[in-house]
Amino acid sequence: MSIVANTARAIPARTRAPRQPIEAALTKFASDLSPAKGQQFFDLLVEYVAATLGFDGVVVGEFTTGGTSRFIPIAEHFPSDMTARAIVKTHCDALATAVASPGVERADDGCTDVSLIGTEGRAIGAICGFGKGGSVDRATMRMLFRIIAHRAAAELEQQRAQRELERRDALFIGLIAEAHDVVGVIDASGAFTAVSPAIERVLGYTAASCIGMPVIELVHTVDRPAVEALLGIQASHGYSIEARLQKKDGAWVTMDLSYAEHEDIDGRRIKVVSARDLTDQRRLEDRLRQSQKTEIIGRLASGIVHDFGNILMVVGCHADLMRLRTDPDDPRHADVDAIQAAVSRGADLARQLLAFSKHREFEMRRMDLNTSIEQLAALSRRLVGSAIKLETNLSPNARYIAADATQIEQIVLNLTLNARDAMPNGGKIMFETAPVGEGDVPPVVAEVPDDYVCFSVTDTGCGIREDVLPHIFEPLFTTKQDGSGTGIGLATVHDIVMRHGGSIEVESKEGQGATFRVYLPRTICPTRKETCKPRD
Repeated sequence: MSIVANTARAIPARTRAPRQPIEAALTKFASDLSPAKGQQFFDLLVEYVAATLGFDGVVVGEFTTGGTSRFIPIAEHFPSDMTARAIVKTHCDALATAVASPGVERADDGCTDVSLIGTEGRAIGAICGFGKGGSVDRATMRMLFRIIAHRAAAELEQQRAQRELERRDALFIGLIAEAHDVVGVIDASGAFTAVSPAIERVLGYTAASCIGMPVIELVHTVDRPAVEALLGIQASHGYSIEARLQKKDGAWVTMDLSYAEHEDIDGRRIKVVSARDLTDQRRLEDRLRQSQKTEIIGRLASGIVHDFGNILMVVGCHADLMRLRTDPDDPRHADVDAIQAAVSRGADLARQLLAFSKHREFEMRRMDLNTSIEQLAALSRRLVGSAIKLETNLSPNARYIAADATQIEQIVLNLTLNARDAMPNGGKIMFETAPVGEGDVPPVVAEVPDDYVCFSVTDTGCGIREDVLPHIFEPLFTTKQDGSGTGIGLATVHDIVMRHGGSIEVESKEGQGATFRVYLPRTICPTRKETCKPRD
């Protein structure tokens, strides 16, 4: 027998049930079930239906949505009869299929069911009882089933809505937890009430330690007025500024700080702050600017270097003629020497500019970096002079790389000359090679550290000022005041390293020397030979 909750059927007066049993059943329903919520309601419901209507077993469940519809029990009451449970399970499974296919006939197997109709008019579940149900007459059973089904459908819909909210919350929390950006909720005073785990990766603080911490405490004093103004905006739309935030270790990181207000379902205003680390973006922008400067200098150099060389040749020839026409003791002889020295320096500069501007293809081969450095170190001892001591510390685990040998020699010589110029009163230069391990390495290297070798040149010279460090690889940038610097050496090193697919970084403090670290790719195959494409 099947009963549908939203189907009303007139009951003849002669078959109406006495009012007293109905009122007793309704009173019990109102007192025992109506105040209950959630799972407790359904547990009480099956016991109530079994006791009030006289069934041997009762089950209430919901129909799944999406794909093949199935009946999922929520609560059941089968005191002892396992056969009844099996019969009801089979009946409910068929009932779930009938929801998707209304034309399916249900067998008369001793089960009485009522569908739970949702607000959209579709069956979302069912209550099913097994047995004759002789405690009340049929009219009372139909009426009670309709009342019970209506209340059960409302409770099931609320339970489903709660599950959907929990699912969305879990999804949202998962997305926030995995996001690279720091996301936090702040109170009216600007202190964190919740913050995403990303804050530990970006700033070094644990999420728990940030609860109650004012956001403004993390902001650089120079940037605080702008951040305070941002947090004072009363609007639901997002606004953002750039600000420096302090990491747990004391370092500063530039971040894009966004702020927005949202309203929850209770009408409360929620303030949300998010911060995105701009370090990688700034690094890419710097590399782009460096590449653009290099391209501009290269085009400029290739356009004028030949004309410049011709001018120097004319000047040099006239200087040679003047030398031939003057005696060694002639006072003008010193002027001629100065002219020739200037021509020589100009010619060297022209050659460097020409080499810098040439888009020559690299011949990539497997080469022994340690052997190359040992040979160049022996050569460089005469180049740097006796006042500077050269030492090497070369690892056998960082021996082979894939590179153009001539260009690697250019890197070593340029870094050596740069170190020599930083130590006019003598000092020490250390050449080192080592495999790349975990730690603070450039991003391109950190992705696959085992594929790179680190070569470093350390000096005990005057060091590099903090304001100069960002510019040392720029073409034509030099800090030498006597005019001896061309500003091409380090720019050339940077260009060669980048074209090899490597990376270079410098660590220095004024008065404490400097360390240049060059990361170069290892050779993949002993017989591998590649050709690097020229710059566009």
